[in-house]
Amino acid sequence: MVKPLMVVTGGGSGGHTMVAAATIRYLLQNELADVVYVGSRDGVEGPTARGLGVPFFSIRTGKLRRSTKWYRMITVRNGWDVFNLSAGLAQALRLLRRLRPALVLSTGGFVAVPVAWAAGVLGIPVVLHEQTLQLGLANRLTAGIARGIAVANGLALDSLPMRWRHKATVTGTPIRQGILAGDALRAAERFALRENFPTVLVTGGAQGAETLNQAVLEAMPWLLRECNVIHQCGAGLGLHTDHTVLVEKSRTLQHSPGRYWLKPFLDEGEMADAYAVGAIVVGRSGAGTTNELAATSTPAILVPLVPTSGDEQTQLARRLESIGAAVVVPNAELTGARLQAEVSALLRNTERIASMSKAIATLAPEQATKKLVELVLGLVPRDAVGSDSKPS
Repeated sequence: MVKPLMVVTGGGSGGHTMVAAATIRYLLQNELADVVYVGSRDGVEGPTARGLGVPFFSIRTGKLRRSTKWYRMITVRNGWDVFNLSAGLAQALRLLRRLRPALVLSTGGFVAVPVAWAAGVLGIPVVLHEQTLQLGLANRLTAGIARGIAVANGLALDSLPMRWRHKATVTGTPIRQGILAGDALRAAERFALRENFPTVLVTGGAQGAETLNQAVLEAMPWLLRECNVIHQCGAGLGLHTDHTVLVEKSRTLQHSPGRYWLKPFLDEGEMADAYAVGAIVVGRSGAGTTNELAATSTPAILVPLVPTSGDEQTQLARRLESIGAAVVVPNAELTGARLQAEVSALLRNTERIASMSKAIATLAPEQATKKLVELVLGLVPRDAVGSDSKPS
């Protein structure tokens, strides 16, 4: 049987890319489709595609920088990105005409917009996946041409405009399956953790989070008296409290009872083990992170990143808080003292940690990848065939 050729597009953040990667891996492992990935030239999509062993094509893309005042959007950078978006559309049209895919799956982000638009022009079915409680701008710009819209949960379904709700399906959000393979005993050895101390995982993602890093820096003497800390500090531009600063601080506390393990980026295996051994997580509340917390039943102190479009991270964090699965600390209120207080309150209340773990597990995206793939394959035309998918 000839497998259909599918184009997957989406990126600009780890969340969009992780959904794409999980879906691609499922399609390949089950030999359900041939896949190519279309993303931005300098994003994480290229390395992700190469890691999966699928062809990768880059196109130009732009990102609209929004403001509450319309006239503040008239900027040179926005004007240049309109040009980039137009150039990306032309590139996507040429690429899709050559590849002739059976379907395009978009996991969000601005790189997906020209690809989805090009598919719409060429009559190629498009399926969108939305991780958050409301459609992001990229998905709003392409929802009208989509044949199907996959959403993370019922709340997201209810937030869709009525004109699009008829083509929406709740699938959940796919996560990296390796995240579920963590082992606490292996983690203790991997991270050289001290016995009989609870472990706190702090993560601001691959780019890091200055607010989180600074709070850890301030609270480090107390933290290492009370617990082990695994810290993914990130390596993004603009970090002042970076790896070097944190290393220097930790060296002054090397004789503390707890162990401080620091790295700019944790790979999938490291993160899986960190989840397995962590009593609590301190981190942002992006869709990727919150889905992984649910899948691994890990309680969290969430510090939403703001501003984001529609303030999705705060909405996600408050949703977890409302069911007793997380503690929410506004970004502007996080200090070393506040971090110490929140971590201390949880570590001294093991019953609450257990309750939070059970609560967040109820949001786990069971078989989300399978459900998304079934939706996608159900919209593939019956006469679809593969084509030349070699990068040019």
